[in-house]
Amino acid sequence: MSFYKKIFKVMSSGAVSALASYLSTLLVLRYAGLTVYAEYIVDLSVLAVIVIVIELVPSYYIVYKVQEDSSYYKPYATFIWLSIPVIVGITLFLGYLSPIFKNFSPWILLYAIGVNIKRYFDVRYQATGQVQRLYTQESVVNIFRVLLILLYVFVIGKQVDINIVWATIGISQLFVYTYYLTRDDIRSDFFTFQMNNLNVLFPSERKDLGKYYLTTMAKKLRDNILPLSTGYAIHDKEALGIFFFLYRSYAAVAGLLRVLESFLVNRIHLESLKKHSIVHLLILSVLCAFCFLCLIFISVNIFSIKVNWVSATLLSLCFIPYTYTIVLRADAYSKYMTNSILKNFIVYASVIFGGVWFVSILKINYSVGIVLVVIAAEIASLFVMRSRNSA
Repeated sequence: MSFYKKIFKVMSSGAVSALASYLSTLLVLRYAGLTVYAEYIVDLSVLAVIVIVIELVPSYYIVYKVQEDSSYYKPYATFIWLSIPVIVGITLFLGYLSPIFKNFSPWILLYAIGVNIKRYFDVRYQATGQVQRLYTQESVVNIFRVLLILLYVFVIGKQVDINIVWATIGISQLFVYTYYLTRDDIRSDFFTFQMNNLNVLFPSERKDLGKYYLTTMAKKLRDNILPLSTGYAIHDKEALGIFFFLYRSYAAVAGLLRVLESFLVNRIHLESLKKHSIVHLLILSVLCAFCFLCLIFISVNIFSIKVNWVSATLLSLCFIPYTYTIVLRADAYSKYMTNSILKNFIVYASVIFGGVWFVSILKINYSVGIVLVVIAAEIASLFVMRSRNSA
């Protein structure tokens, strides 16, 4: 199979997953409302940060190590098992004894467990170049969630609240992941405990682990800094819900590019892409921008959601720097150039954090203002990676 056919096949699987996830987003918006949706997005980001704090074995470190030695799978699975009660405990503590969550629901614990198990699948499928299987799995999770939401709305006939939002995603994840864990190619590794062999997960050089841990944390912060910043800086939940709809629409299409990033974690795939013209990446980014605007148009007309088209058009421009950045970042990961990646994430997060609060203080049009901040952050991020690449 040619290189481009492989990419197309993987991205097709990612497209199904992204569309199913996006459909669940639209259903939450339609049946729970903008306020509940805004609270859900902010709490989703809070939980993502909580999970990464206890990730003592960075995923991007282990995903390359298992390519060198497959025996790492078993101790890593043991580490995942040990992490689950820690995540549940921290989430419970912060949920009931702190104001960090916007609208805490005990059902969020199911999702926290599912996210932890998903880390194992991410590592295994990316390391073996089976990214298509990873996104097929996520497609099933999202389709199952859509069915649960529709079942609740049309059979039970009650208003969707924050508990139902979290319950549907948590139950869907655990149901599908349990099935995958019983498969022959995974069961023997995941259910074999190696408590006395956990030390192999950590590099002999502590400074290497520190770099990867900081980089992994910075990446998670990069992915969640926008919802966290806007969630706490902007208090108009209706306006926040509308903006999050726009951004999640962007993320749904950008998810296809994240599929490409996962695909490039495999060194063979990365080297193949580097042999092809960079112009192809520009074409890909333009196609993503077009798909994004079409998705917004269809969603607005079907679900009658208000949207600022100036903001939507500006946000579509982000696909160009973002596409180039993920390829440069994958190349840096493969060469263990963690310092450059860390700088990339810090610059992006800093621009977002400072820009959002600037928009909030000056009370600039939230939709347009925040989108301009995102564009600035993506351009700054690309500039950092290009500087590393030319050094």
